[in-house]
Amino acid sequence: MMKRKIYIFYILLFALLSVLLACQAPFPYNPQPSKKFVVVEALLTNEFKYQQIRLSYSITETSDTVESVTSANVVVETQGEQYFFHESDSVPGLYISTDKFAATIDRDYRLDIVVNGKVYTAFTGEEPVGLLDSIRYEYNQDTGLYRISYVAPVFDPYSAAMYELYLDWSKVPGYSSLPYDSTHAKMYFFTLRTMDVNELFQPYQQQVYFPRGTEIVERKYSLTPFFESYIRALLLETHWSGSLFDVEHWNLPTNLSGGALGFFTACSVIERKYIVQ
Repeated sequence: MMKRKIYIFYILLFALLSVLLACQAPFPYNPQPSKKFVVVEALLTNEFKYQQIRLSYSITETSDTVESVTSANVVVETQGEQYFFHESDSVPGLYISTDKFAATIDRDYRLDIVVNGKVYTAFTGEEPVGLLDSIRYEYNQDTGLYRISYVAPVFDPYSAAMYELYLDWSKVPGYSSLPYDSTHAKMYFFTLRTMDVNELFQPYQQQVYFPRGTEIVERKYSLTPFFESYIRALLLETHWSGSLFDVEHWNLPTNLSGGALGFFTACSVIERKYIVQ
């Protein structure tokens, strides 16, 4: 009986292999060139300065080289005033306003971009920014270094914000001769109006450790409802990706017409500086 079962098993295995081998056929792979989209990164602030806008083309693979959009016409308009942007001589794809100006919360702004005769348009307002909380950091006795333990609440039903932290410990004794990447760091934290389950179960994030005497510059940006939705989608694609409740990956939302990707927004900004003691 046992020999009969083994015999039947080998017959079935042979039949399966015959079917699989018989179904094999060469498949001509002819990848089609993907369509390039204009990608806009336009963030105005309430700081009186030369505002900047970046333009590039979309890529399909992370290993692809990003191509900058050159020779574009860029203008921001508000209440009859126009601010023209010229392309940087040293940084391709970076457009800088010809005149200094500051965005304000009592105005709406329109962005027009012309690339190869095609027009892309977007509109935005600006939200006020709230006060900064005090940064908290904790000391590790084993390493003698610190790490950021708190910047702001991750959830606030009344307001949303983005926090940008610049850390610099290149002036601390014993670190001055190290490479730039070993003595500087940039970190982002976000407060959003709703809580996401992917945020609660997000994958482990690498910690940044720094010595006593580190200089920290904290900048808080207000978020418009659209830009908050853009950041949430970005976090789902990056920091929160790979959690227990991962979502289907897709393009980020955009408020640009004409088929462009990216964002146009205006933010109120406040800044504070710390020395780690």
